[in-house]
Amino acid sequence: MSKHSGVDSLEQPSANLAVSANRNNAAPSSLPGRIKMLLVLLAIALGADGAVKRLTMIDTASGAIFYFCLYGLLLAAFVAAAYCRPFWLRLLFGVLFAASVQFYESFRLTADMWPTYDTYVIMLESIGFAGNAWDHHRLPLLQAAAHAAVVLLAVAINPRHCFRWARQLALAPLAAIALLSSMLFARGGDGANGLPPSFPGIAFSVIHIVDGILSPELERGDITLAPQKPPAARDLIYIIDESVLGTYLDINHPDGVYSGLDRTEAGVSIANFGIAASIALCSSSVNYTLRHGGSRADYANMNATLPSIFAYAQNAGMHTVYLDAQAIPGLFSNLMYQAELDLVDQHVTMNFTPVLQRDQKLAEEIINLTNDDKSSFILINKVGAHFPVQDKYPDSHLIYKPVSSRGNYVNISDTGDRAGFSGDPEAWRLYRNAYRNTLLWNTGEFFDRIFDEANLQDTVIIYTSDHGQRLHEDGSPGQNTHCSPQPRDEEGAVPLVFITPERLGSAFEQAAVTHHNATSHYRLFSTALGLMGYSEADVSAIYGPDITANVPDEYTYNAYFNARMGRKPVWRKLKIDNVATPLASDVDP
Repeated sequence: MSKHSGVDSLEQPSANLAVSANRNNAAPSSLPGRIKMLLVLLAIALGADGAVKRLTMIDTASGAIFYFCLYGLLLAAFVAAAYCRPFWLRLLFGVLFAASVQFYESFRLTADMWPTYDTYVIMLESIGFAGNAWDHHRLPLLQAAAHAAVVLLAVAINPRHCFRWARQLALAPLAAIALLSSMLFARGGDGANGLPPSFPGIAFSVIHIVDGILSPELERGDITLAPQKPPAARDLIYIIDESVLGTYLDINHPDGVYSGLDRTEAGVSIANFGIAASIALCSSSVNYTLRHGGSRADYANMNATLPSIFAYAQNAGMHTVYLDAQAIPGLFSNLMYQAELDLVDQHVTMNFTPVLQRDQKLAEEIINLTNDDKSSFILINKVGAHFPVQDKYPDSHLIYKPVSSRGNYVNISDTGDRAGFSGDPEAWRLYRNAYRNTLLWNTGEFFDRIFDEANLQDTVIIYTSDHGQRLHEDGSPGQNTHCSPQPRDEEGAVPLVFITPERLGSAFEQAAVTHHNATSHYRLFSTALGLMGYSEADVSAIYGPDITANVPDEYTYNAYFNARMGRKPVWRKLKIDNVATPLASDVDP
């Protein structure tokens, strides 16, 4: 007996160790363990729709594989965080993940697009508008909060039994965050579309901290120039359209859409510069530079330190107006910031105007402003023709047929969501026709109203678009329209027209001949300051030549741009022969 007892006593510890090891490696079987696992699965499922949408937008097999691997790595890191042993570590990860989800999902559900690093910065700078955002977007903010609460509980509550691999990989989430932050930093803050929402907000925060260390916030200087004469016209209107490819307007191609600009008006000069090169291929970068005058040589530093165009206008004694048809309540748009907005005397948004009517409402505002007694500088961001375009025109302007199905995007100004859009050649054919109808309404009808009712006898209008559009006329698959990693020239090909009183017209008409299909956005800031009354020599010394100067433009756009992080640009020459034009075969007889 004693012998057997001795053997039993020696073998028992080994058995206990085996049982303990099995418990550590087995899935949780207790009720709290099952609840924990269900919460983890629910947290993963709540973010899975983004993955499905993102995969449908990737054009290459290599891109899909990379995305799939990155997504899987982040999910593994999330599970490791949820099943690591120390409570304080799980709680830390849970709070960080929940905060990321609140940011990511709040913006996605509110704006119907994925956030970027620029979005993150804008939301930080818009914190003073949190009450306004709550008033307008209570439901999506609560939805995001519910998702964040699930994530917090899924990660933080006691797992009862920890997976051994999770214990061994307790710091894996930190490695995943470091990897994602590095990747996004290298890409200028872009590339988080459709990833698990628990991670992008944390990565953007890391980027913000690192960017602040590497590129400390620069102080914006005061105006050093003084106007040498009164403004050339009482009103100067700077119209920045959205997603208008220059070759799709009748002023630039015989098969183009009626633009309202191919006309002769008594007392008014219209100078068409043809196809201009945009600053870059994404709205925020272009708008930010158009407002701050960054040059090709030094756009990052100039945008960060020099006064905005509103400051120059006020300094010239002009009433400043900002008409924004793209604004989301509670957020700045196009990298606007509070100190810049403080220079705007009259800020008008279109939050309560249906998207279909916003550009027409802008026309009404222009008509009223040109018929008042103030000398005004007016900057305008139009709705234009950003994806989706199916519901941006009324039935009266359904001229080009057949078109994409209507009714699915009512009152959506723009979105990164391509759900329901296959991106095959037939889908693009229908989309291009809808695009034409949208231009007919938001450009043609818009300018018809302005010419009919606005006082243009003492008004200068600069009209352009932020960027062009890739509409896949070549039959290529995919869903991208702009901001492409490997862009086509039509993404940087925009219209450029000057409408001036007849007394100013000759200089711009001659320049339009000299620089037809050969100039760019980079000439517009100098031109606007000259029209405000600043000395051409003083302005050109800082911002370069204006559009009337007999100096060739480089005619390039920046294919790799980020106004905030200063990554190195990639300049591409706009080759007009490569820019797609409307296909007559798109339209049924």
